[in-house]
Amino acid sequence: MKNKFRFFASMACIFASTNLSLAQSPHTFAPGWIGDTLINCDSTGNWSVETNSTRSFGNIVGISGILGNALQLNWSSDTGGWVQSKYTFPRPVDLSQKDIFGLSLRGSTGKPYPVSVMFADTNGVFYGLDCNGVNSIPFWMKNLIFPKKQFRFFWGPSQTIDWTRITHFFVAPKNLDSSSGQLAIDHLQADSTSIGHDSSNLKTLIPMPLRQQSY
Repeated sequence: MKNKFRFFASMACIFASTNLSLAQSPHTFAPGWIGDTLINCDSTGNWSVETNSTRSFGNIVGISGILGNALQLNWSSDTGGWVQSKYTFPRPVDLSQKDIFGLSLRGSTGKPYPVSVMFADTNGVFYGLDCNGVNSIPFWMKNLIFPKKQFRFFWGPSQTIDWTRITHFFVAPKNLDSSSGQLAIDHLQADSTSIGHDSSNLKTLIPMPLRQQSY
């Protein structure tokens, strides 16, 4: 178990800045920070599941979350498959002035896999990042921090996403073996740094060890 937590400590995504002093910001962006809610995950409305194979399956169900309800992706897949939870915003949202996102996740015991966190715009351009192994951490990882600067082009007709017109959000376990698992999702939020919304101040992703705890 200790090895699993050390593994997670080397993987968990939070932001660091070489120029940004936390004392300068009204937010510390520590676990538990509160931004603007994008998806509260209180219900399965606007959520769907997509797969890349007729032998990959998944569904979204409501569960108890950190505060109120959350959602859980239940998946099973053949080798090489992926199963993604997809949220469709009721109308395109403007995230151009946001430069940091927070998301709470809880995995289940089992083999670690890459988990992609992605946004897509009205043109079908996908930007995302991979969090390797979060699916195998069986307790809540509260408000994992993802700087927008770290999102990169995944696929689409253009290599530049239109952050002013975001239509979808995804959480997707991928590169799966013949296996099954669960990944709980709660409370996607966004915020801006206090330095003129200048995301260039977010330099790197660094690991942060998290204690085993329940929220």
